[in-house]
Amino acid sequence: MSAQAVFIVDKAKNMLIFIEPLEKNLEINQNELSSILGKIVSDGRNLKLNSFSHIEINKKFYFYGIFEKFIVIIQHTKDHLPPADLLIDLHTNFIKFFANILENYSNYDITKFRSFVRIVQEIFSKYPFYNNEIRIGKDPIINPIERNFYPERVSVYKRDEVLWTEAKLIKKEYATDYADGLIFRLHTYIKISSTQWYRIYIDFSDYPSKPVIILDDTLKRELEKPLDELLYFYKNWDKTRPPHIIEIIKELEQILLYYNSEGKLSTITEFLKVPEIKPLPNIELFDLEREKI
Repeated sequence: MSAQAVFIVDKAKNMLIFIEPLEKNLEINQNELSSILGKIVSDGRNLKLNSFSHIEINKKFYFYGIFEKFIVIIQHTKDHLPPADLLIDLHTNFIKFFANILENYSNYDITKFRSFVRIVQEIFSKYPFYNNEIRIGKDPIINPIERNFYPERVSVYKRDEVLWTEAKLIKKEYATDYADGLIFRLHTYIKISSTQWYRIYIDFSDYPSKPVIILDDTLKRELEKPLDELLYFYKNWDKTRPPHIIEIIKELEQILLYYNSEGKLSTITEFLKVPEIKPLPNIELFDLEREKI
């Protein structure tokens, strides 16, 4: 198993309230752990809510998510990074499972959190690819979102609605700029650490057909393979029941986190050059002045 332990820290109390070793015979040095968690809490103050980062300390690797009241941390082996969805699942279920006591609990109550061990095991069972070996481009590395079925022909009116929906999903979770003032041409920013972020150009004007994705030259060189080989959903695109565009972004985000954990990404980014792309026929062009998301 790539995950070695799960930790949950209460931000307000600055206290570790849950710990579960996932690897047999894992040795946890209390003094070292205290220092590591202190570092994560300190760094986390500079991150936005619902963001993710990772650190390496003494050849040990930690991937963590910053949520409103808690920090969820997974200690993992170097071979590959846990998916962000796994941290989200742990946090969501922890809040749900202990909703009745989280608003007001004492140090003595944290023993009640031990029952979360069973939920942790159930959550990890949903990520078999992570518990074994990551197979980039060959297996899904994020949970798919419920998808829609599209017939061969989509009316202009219906397509307008579809494109607006796809853009909203992206803007809800990622910093995004409109390219050319059109909602289906986006510059989306993926941040994987405080010093590493990537601007991705996406044109999904022909959705539900496959979108055009452009990476900057440095990132293309470091990834070594084209997106058609790296992204499972992008590689296996089905325009009759296509992935949402945000699924492709999330998939790419996980790939970037994985490559970064392997030391394959630089900390320097460059602005990509976006070629001029002529509007496709029979598609109404959106103007931001007409309506805003």
